[in-house]
Amino acid sequence: MGSFSIWHWTILLLLVTVPALLIGGLVWLIVRVSRRRRGTPSQLPSTATGTASERTDDRLNRLHALFEQGQITREEYERQRASIISSV
Repeated sequence: MGSFSIWHWTILLLLVTVPALLIGGLVWLIVRVSRRRRGTPSQLPSTATGTASERTDDRLNRLHALFEQGQITREEYERQRASIISSV
């Protein structure tokens, strides 16, 4: 009577792991949606051809488009814009 059978361990394992997996999945989903809304610096494409000013103009235009679409915040826009301009 004092020991756990394999069924007890199975039920205990399910009671612990299923909620943990659900919570983990929910956190993952929230982070993914949050990143998609904000936009990430990797969404700023860089072109390997053309002059430096063409690439800079293209990058600034695409950055502005991301900001206009609401995919990045004003702070992110300003930070990335300063970064692009300082790289010229």
